Amino acid sequence: MNCIFELSSFSFVTKKGDTTFGDYRGVTTPILEALRSMGAKEATSGGRNDLYMGDKKFSGNAMYTKKGRTYSHGTLMYDVDLTVLDKVLTVSKEKIASKATQSVPKSVTNVKPYLAPQFQAPTIEAFRDELICHIYQVNSLKEISDKKLELTDEDRQGIQKLVDKRYANDDWVYGQAPNFEFNQRTRLADVGIVDVHLSTEKGKISAIQFFGDFFGTKDIEGLEEILQGVTYKYETIKDALEGVDVSEYIFNFSNQALLDLLMK
Repeated sequence: MNCIFELSSFSFVTKKGDTTFGDYRGVTTPILEALRSMGAKEATSGGRNDLYMGDKKFSGNAMYTKKGRTYSHGTLMYDVDLTVLDKVLTVSKEKIASKATQSVPKSVTNVKPYLAPQFQAPTIEAFRDELICHIYQVNSLKEISDKKLELTDEDRQGIQKLVDKRYANDDWVYGQAPNFEFNQRTRLADVGIVDVHLSTEKGKISAIQFFGDFFGTKDIEGLEEILQGVTYKYETIKDALEGVDVSEYIFNFSNQALLDLLMK
């Protein structure tokens, strides 16, 4: 099975005046031309900020301007397991009521099947290198080595500082998430009905209640208090339950079963 993570991404950084903000067709032209030269003749731009193979989307793009620079960024689905992708992105309307912007479902596809056989690289890294060569119209990465930007120790320290402050910081990452309400219910023969209702604010569980006909030796309110204020993320919920025996609150219900229920 292909890995769900077999995708690549690209970014272009230009002076603010050199790129028209919102001109996604302009900034993605090098990518499209490279893909076409690799055999993907159907590669084209479409919609507001997407790239397509025929009528199927394989790339989404975004752009922003800061400190005199315009940054454009896009993804490339190279060899993603589309069956897994569909499960990950499909959410039941009954499960989540969110204030987030609703996405419009679109047919998606991978880049790999559209490439000429000699360019269907076995790994995402090999595809990346081949794509770069076609963008620069060279036969080897060595031919563009003089155009590569070498990071200094100061650059690397600055990058790590930014990672620590933002991108590896759960409060920053999940704090940007839209508030939502979640309801999930399960029924097991040796447990009974377990029905959970929760709400989040800034990525954390702001309210949670359990309902059902299950039994327990401890009051369920105790479990609710443990989960209150926890970041709505598998790892942090798992950590919050460390040392907790969920079956004391919901008889015959394991910690893993609760994690599965909360993260469905």
